[in-house]
Amino acid sequence: MSKSNLLSTGCTLLNLSMTGRPEGGWVAGHYFLFVGDSDSGKSWFMHTTMAEASINPAFDEHRLIYDNTEVKSLMDISRYFGQRCADRIEPPRVADGEPVFSQTTEEFYYHLDDAVEDGRPFIYILDSQDSLSSERESTKFDKQKAKARGKKVQVSDGDYSDGKAKSHSANLRQFMGPLARMNSLLIVVNQSRDSFSMFERDSYSGGRALKFYAVAQLWSYHAGMLQREFRGIKRQLGIRSRVKVKKNHITGRMGDVEVPIYHSHGIDDVGCNVDYLLAEGIWAKNKKGIIKATGIGPAMELQREKLIRQIEEKGLEEDLAELVGETWKGVEEATAVKRKSRYE
Repeated sequence: MSKSNLLSTGCTLLNLSMTGRPEGGWVAGHYFLFVGDSDSGKSWFMHTTMAEASINPAFDEHRLIYDNTEVKSLMDISRYFGQRCADRIEPPRVADGEPVFSQTTEEFYYHLDDAVEDGRPFIYILDSQDSLSSERESTKFDKQKAKARGKKVQVSDGDYSDGKAKSHSANLRQFMGPLARMNSLLIVVNQSRDSFSMFERDSYSGGRALKFYAVAQLWSYHAGMLQREFRGIKRQLGIRSRVKVKKNHITGRMGDVEVPIYHSHGIDDVGCNVDYLLAEGIWAKNKKGIIKATGIGPAMELQREKLIRQIEEKGLEEDLAELVGETWKGVEEATAVKRKSRYE
C-alpha cells in the first residue's frame, strides 16, 4: 500500500481508522461499501472524496464518475468542493447532451463495464444502491399491474425477491480484477435499514455480495446536532456523524470516529484533529478555554475557534495531520500486546 494508492476521506481520523495512515483511507484498486442512516453525512463524505481526488496529483488521470441514482442532491459543488472538482465530476453516461444515471442494478453494471472498457483509471461512486430497481423487479411490477387491470398473466405470489441481491452476486465479483489492474476505486453507498436480527441493529438492501467483496465496510450514524446560540436562540450549524469501520481487510482493525460536518463548510477535519489531540492529552486547555498548542510550528495559546483559524491561515493543516498520525501510532504501539514472533 503506497502513498500514491491512498485517497483521503477528508477526515484524518477516519483515514487512520481505515488504513493506519493519516494521508488516506480509501485504497485505489479496491471496492468499498459505505452504509449509513439518513442525515448522517453520506453524500458529504462521497463528494468530499471526489474533492480530495481533484486536488491529489496521484489521481489527476482518474475519471471522477458520480452515479447519482437518487438525482436529488442540489448541493453547489463548486462552492463547497471547488471548481476543479465540479469540472471533473461526470455522470456514468451522456445521451443527447443529458446525464444518464443508473436506474437498475443491471444498468449500474453496464455503466461500470463502460468505465472499464474506456481504459482510463476511474473513481466510481454509486449513490445510492437503494434507489436502483432491477429488471426482475420491473417485470414483476408489469405483470402485477396487468393482472390488476384484468389481463390473464401468471404472477408468482410467493416470490418476494426484488432480484437485486442476485444481480450483485452474479456481477460484482467480475469487477474486482479490473479495479486492481486499473488502480481504480469503487464505492457503493447504501441506506441502513432496521434489522429483524437479534444480533444486528441495522441491515441494508442488496444482499450479502455487497459486503463480501468489499475490502472495507463503513457505517455512519447521526450522532447529534452541532449548534450555536445567537440572539438567545440555538441555531443548527450541522451534524455530528459517527462512522464505524465494521469490516477491514486493509489492517484488520475496527474503528469508531466522530466527525463534525457543518452546513456552511463540510467536514471539519482541523476541528476534529484539535479535539483528538486534546482528548489524548497532547494539548491542554485551561479553565478559560485557552488551548496550548505545540508541535506544529511556534507554540500558540488560543481559544478553540481562533486556534483553528490560525492553523488554517498559516497553512499548518498537514503538520497538524502529521502530529495526529504520530499520536495515533504512539497509542497503537503503547497498547499493543508484546509477544515473541512464532515465525522468525
